Amino acid sequence: MGPDQPADAVHQAGLERSLGRIFAVFMTLMVVEFWSSTATLAGQHPGSVAANLLLSMLLTGQALRAVARPPSQRCLGLMVVATGSLLLVSRALAVPGSPFLENIDALVMPVGTAWATWSARFLLPVPVLVVVLASWTWNPRADLAAELTVTSLAVIACASWTARLLRAGAQRADAEAEVLSRRMAAQDAALAAEEAERRTANAVHDDVLSVLRAMGLAGGSVPWSVVVAKARRAMNALAGRYSAAGTAWRILGPRCGGRPTRRRAD
Repeated sequence: MGPDQPADAVHQAGLERSLGRIFAVFMTLMVVEFWSSTATLAGQHPGSVAANLLLSMLLTGQALRAVARPPSQRCLGLMVVATGSLLLVSRALAVPGSPFLENIDALVMPVGTAWATWSARFLLPVPVLVVVLASWTWNPRADLAAELTVTSLAVIACASWTARLLRAGAQRADAEAEVLSRRMAAQDAALAAEEAERRTANAVHDDVLSVLRAMGLAGGSVPWSVVVAKARRAMNALAGRYSAAGTAWRILGPRCGGRPTRRRAD
């Protein structure tokens, strides 16, 4: 962070980038787990296989995009709609007892987690709906439907709760960093003003002493032009004092949250 860069939202931005990369790894691992745990593709209806392939490609593409930046609200919405539609197609076309029906919850957990982590709209219903579609909870003949639903929702809840705690900590860190930045800017402005005042005082002091020294050496007779030149130099130095202080406050004042105060010249 540079000296003129505000400290606001630095930790928050870093956290969001980290969450996006973690989400990418999580989603990729779940896709790999789904296809590695599916026993065989033989005997499956082509429509069900195609639906799961499309869903896996969608999730993999979102994972690659999340490496650079977290998913936007638009990306989250498209991902949820596509996931729900493809889940219904896969359920309708799958062979009864297919491994797809038992392991498809692995594909919806990243989607539900992403929505619960980044979206501010329909925070709870969307992950629940996606998980219910995947586990087929309302079907009494579905094997382990309730267990899959509870497990998936628990993972989503823990992940989103952890992300929100981290986000709250990042916001506090940003606020503390902004306060520290303003305090340091105020100190820099005060030091700059003191330095300008010290240089001005030294310049005026040297000019006065030089005039007095010249008068002493010349027996009290000093050309009037010399006195005028010394006085003009002192006035320019005093004007430079306020100019330097004003410049320092124009640069650092907004970061300090205050206004420049001028002391009356002696």
